[in-house]
Amino acid sequence: NKEVQCAVGVCARAMDNVPHRRHKGQRWMFWKRRRHLVTFLAFLGFFNVNILRSNLSYAINPMTKSTHKVTLANGTVLENQDISWHLHEISEIMSVSFVGFVATQILGGWLGACLGGSRVYAVGVA
Repeated sequence: NKEVQCAVGVCARAMDNVPHRRHKGQRWMFWKRRRHLVTFLAFLGFFNVNILRSNLSYAINPMTKSTHKVTLANGTVLENQDISWHLHEISEIMSVSFVGFVATQILGGWLGACLGGSRVYAVGVA
């Protein structure tokens, strides 16, 4: 077992690239290394956050532009919109989402300094 000197002066086993006990014929799988696991989880987290952030931009157009035609029994055709928002209301909703994104970046940075980045990241992705 390799030993490394930690920043606080306590010796710990280097767990990053040292495989645990191997059995004969068993390959050490690359995804069991801690750095690969952290990288993969960080990728999934950033992917999830970006999908959630851009979701409103893609969804607001079909919600506000589409009209449904309903034909009644007497032959009357009614056109109905899902959400009848004006352009000003749409721009306010979009701007609030981006202001909220900036505010959560500032709050997340402050909480990361107080509680630790991994805890804040885990709560944010969950």
